[in-house]
Amino acid sequence: MRARKGKRGVTLIEVMLAGAILTLLSLALFNGISVAARIAHENAELLSAEAVVWDAVWKRFNEDYSTSIRNSVANGWVEETLTSNAVPALAIYGTASGAMPKLKLRVSQISETLCCIEGDLEWGPADRRRTLSDVCPVFVYRGELGRVVTW
Repeated sequence: MRARKGKRGVTLIEVMLAGAILTLLSLALFNGISVAARIAHENAELLSAEAVVWDAVWKRFNEDYSTSIRNSVANGWVEETLTSNAVPALAIYGTASGAMPKLKLRVSQISETLCCIEGDLEWGPADRRRTLSDVCPVFVYRGELGRVVTW
């Protein structure tokens, strides 16, 4: 007696099962792409905000301590509304809703010879404002030591 040859080809059930699996995989992939795009957009906004704040803080840090920084010690924040040219990635929410990014700087006295320079940025739509200090606070300490020693 001879053995029968195996069946060749695929059945309709196998094709339907493969199609269902491919459909589920493609839907999961599309959902994953939209989540990845949203996360990348949020990270780009965060990095842009951090760069703007660090630039402002370091600009203030490099001013002369005795005349500029020490004389500007205040208890409150100094606010500045940024233009779309300064931060194009964060100004996409438009000026019509009043949602332009706001940079805040504060210089506070820590001791007789030490100041703390803090920076923060607020951006986003008017109903969902985000602040950089919620994610990572930006601050530096500045003392009255000179940068160049003359003998």
